[in-house]
Amino acid sequence: MRFVLVVLILASAIPARAGSPVRLTSDPAVDYSPSWSPDGSRIVFTSLRSGDGDLYTVPAGGGTEVLFLGAAGADDEPAWSPDGQSIAFAGSRGAPPDIYLADLEGGTPTRLTTSSTADAGPAWSPDGTRLAYSAFRVGSQADIYVRTLASGVETRLTTYTGHEFQPAWSPDGQWIAYQRMDAGVFHVYKIPAAGGTPVRLTSASHHQVEPSWSPDGQWIVFAGGGAGLGDLYVIPSAGGDSVNLTSSAADEGTPAWSPDGGRIAYHADLGGNLDVWIMEIDLSSAVGVPGPPRCSGIRSLGPNPVRSSAEVVCRISERAAGHAARVEVHDLMGRSVAVIAEGGLTAGEHRYRWETRDAPGGPLRAGVYFVCLRTVEGTDSSRIVVLK
Repeated sequence: MRFVLVVLILASAIPARAGSPVRLTSDPAVDYSPSWSPDGSRIVFTSLRSGDGDLYTVPAGGGTEVLFLGAAGADDEPAWSPDGQSIAFAGSRGAPPDIYLADLEGGTPTRLTTSSTADAGPAWSPDGTRLAYSAFRVGSQADIYVRTLASGVETRLTTYTGHEFQPAWSPDGQWIAYQRMDAGVFHVYKIPAAGGTPVRLTSASHHQVEPSWSPDGQWIVFAGGGAGLGDLYVIPSAGGDSVNLTSSAADEGTPAWSPDGGRIAYHADLGGNLDVWIMEIDLSSAVGVPGPPRCSGIRSLGPNPVRSSAEVVCRISERAAGHAARVEVHDLMGRSVAVIAEGGLTAGEHRYRWETRDAPGGPLRAGVYFVCLRTVEGTDSSRIVVLK
């Protein structure tokens, strides 16, 4: 069950650790939910250009968008099989969505589930023998289930008394990442694929959804944000601090890591319309791979949107402690409009109250701003919307 949040594009600012995004689709309708072919040459995605959901393919380097599957009802959340021969998807054919399997060569898709409730978000195991997906089998809660394709046996993986969606299998097949709602906020979790204790990976106060693993299994990219705004983040799969990849004024989501690990496909309204985009990513030079990313960063920012006063919570790592640091606010043009704190900060958590005023002390105009933490490790930023 995807979170497709559409907002008006105001501007964009992609940090140096991610390459400039390249627009892959250009139809006026909404395009989203990309999935890579195993050789990285093509992408399948969902498009609403017929009024509901259809599946299209497009060369990953750009080119003609070709209708792969269009039928009465909505087809959504495609997932390319590891052998490249089929595509799993959630299909609504006059009923709540079920999980289907479509052969790449054509023909009638095979219906795998026959539930009277919504089944969604199919994800392949690396060996192609199983599918994980979300389903409402117990009361009104969505859990993660795993189906063995050869036998058709379905196994319930999670048992939390709340909603869990968007499973994503680790490349070694040992873990499944997913999003779980805790106290009204989605967080990214992982759980052993064979069953066991879930591990929570994210901690921000806004939604963190739609996880996708890097091919080496070291990282998870996900979408995060609140108030209808979304950025892309990466986090070590073993746990740690997340790093914001796309501090833009656009809605960004449904990320999918390329098989070669060098690109991420995702949806964004960077051009004023929700399309599929691709950006290059080089974590080795940006956040110090191998090893964990920098620990300094903005931990939370709220309320967001804000009218008069917001709390900014930053974390300074041991490596950055004692060095020059600066917490400041930028407008959409990248200009510094207010300084919240500066100096040699000690390691640990720091909390500041920002009264949404500029450097001279006057009230800021309503709009989108970025709170930035600058340290010797680089710059981390988080978007905030100021209301009047």
